[in-house]
Amino acid sequence: MVEKLRNRYGAKGLEARYKNELRCRRHRKDETLRELSQDINRLMALAFPGEQSAITDHLAQEAFIQALDSDLAYQVLTREPKNLDDACRKAQQVEVSRQGIQAAAEAREGLMLVAKLEMSRRLKMPRGRRLIGRMMN
Repeated sequence: MVEKLRNRYGAKGLEARYKNELRCRRHRKDETLRELSQDINRLMALAFPGEQSAITDHLAQEAFIQALDSDLAYQVLTREPKNLDDACRKAQQVEVSRQGIQAAAEAREGLMLVAKLEMSRRLKMPRGRRLIGRMMN
């Protein structure tokens, strides 16, 4: 009975399908890097059932890196990750750095916009009011 259930609902014989999914897997916008890493692990277990070696670890790491956008993949590769978890950690570090840089750039743009608005407001004021405004600030 157990054997019949395994044959009917098990993943045996579907290894090629999971290997193909692994090869085609891409990082989705709504997905965290940790979720991508976990899905790569899941697909590895289904594509290579019962196998755990340095080669499968390397294949998992490669699948993860290939799933990333090319810039992030390059930055992770230059940091020479040792395995899938290390690659995920390094990708997260790069992503956090990117977000920090982007936030700083947006803050600078916001400050520039405020400064431009203030300058245009002051230039539109009559000369007498400008002098009074300066004395009050």
